[in-house]
Amino acid sequence: MAYRYPTRSREERREAFKVVIDTNFIVQLGEGSITLGMLEDALVSRYELIVPASVLDEARRLFGMTGKTISRKVVKGLEIIERKGFSIAEHSRSLSADKAVIEVAYRLKKDGKRVVVATSDREVRRVLRKIGVPTVYLRESKGLLEVDWLPP
Repeated sequence: MAYRYPTRSREERREAFKVVIDTNFIVQLGEGSITLGMLEDALVSRYELIVPASVLDEARRLFGMTGKTISRKVVKGLEIIERKGFSIAEHSRSLSADKAVIEVAYRLKKDGKRVVVATSDREVRRVLRKIGVPTVYLRESKGLLEVDWLPP
């Protein structure tokens, strides 16, 4: 009798997306305008959250220097990603949060990883499009996350 190798679906064989998130994504999670379930639906794939160190620094600054409403959103957003689990990406510490997101995404792409950036920042999305990194963002008119483009 021949041995049958266990089969896995194509989805199980594919590497999980590395989703690099920026500060506005954290705030949108905290305010409830997006959910991690929406991210799963948009990507139709497993994923791992990656947060550049500068994004965490920026979120902490927002928490400390803004009004109660934004502070609550930041705290709630950080709690949500903490429950899901995330990795902190190190980078050149002199970079702003936006530039750190771009650097981390580019480095992951260059290393052959499946990467997508979660951001609603139009300028960041424009730069990422030029270097071939897909983005996922909130399409407010539809209340859905939309993928700018997805690699094969």
